[in-house]
Amino acid sequence: MAFASTSITRRGLLLRLAGCVSMAGLLPVLDGCTTLDVQPAPDIDLKGSWAVLPLSNHTETPQAGLRAESILESLVRSAGVSNLRRYPANLAGDTLFEPAERRVVDQALAWARGEKLRYGLTGSVQEWRYKVGVDGEPAVGISLQ
Repeated sequence: MAFASTSITRRGLLLRLAGCVSMAGLLPVLDGCTTLDVQPAPDIDLKGSWAVLPLSNHTETPQAGLRAESILESLVRSAGVSNLRRYPANLAGDTLFEPAERRVVDQALAWARGEKLRYGLTGSVQEWRYKVGVDGEPAVGISLQ
């Protein structure tokens, strides 16, 4: 009986060894299929001319885009940008009952190009709600371009 249990152990060991060898041979193949493209961050001139452009409102909250633009403006200024402008108020399309449309963003981009501004921040608001509690802080989800 001792001989039979030894042969099972040897067989199991051989199967494990064969599995390890095949995995070791497969790793270079799998490694060749992966790509890691890490590029350095672009140089951004904080002293350059910046514009906060309209944020499209994709929420059910009226004027969430305008509110998020105000928060974005404060964050950009606190990051060290001093030459920051907002698009003209007559282009604001996020009214109480009608969300901003793509043409408003296009008009604001045309305005920024006409003013020769170097950087423009635009995007969309996907979430705008208030946290439960005494403070009632907003929880905002945005995508920036």
